[in-house]
Amino acid sequence: MKNELQSLRLFSPLFPHIYRKNEWGDLDDYREDLSVGEVLEYEDEILALIQKEKLPSEGERGLAVYLDDDLSQKVYSINPSVIQKSRCH
Repeated sequence: MKNELQSLRLFSPLFPHIYRKNEWGDLDDYREDLSVGEVLEYEDEILALIQKEKLPSEGERGLAVYLDDDLSQKVYSINPSVIQKSRCH
C-alpha cells in the first residue's frame, strides 16, 4: 500500500469580487462582491481560463511539477478546478 496512489480532493470556498468599468472605460476604485448565483454564471469562463493557463510542460501532473523534491515524491498531481458545492458529493 506504500506506493499505491490515493485520490484526495481539497475544497476551498470562493469569495470573488470584480471591479466594474466606469463610464470612461476605466476600472472602478471599489470592488463589488459577487453572490453565489452570480459566480455560477461565470463557471464556464473560469474553467476555460484554468485550461488556458495550463502549460504543456505540466502534463497530467498539473501544478505538482512545481513542488520540491520531497513533496513531488508524495503528490502526483494538482489540478485546480471549480465546482458547485451541491455537485461535489
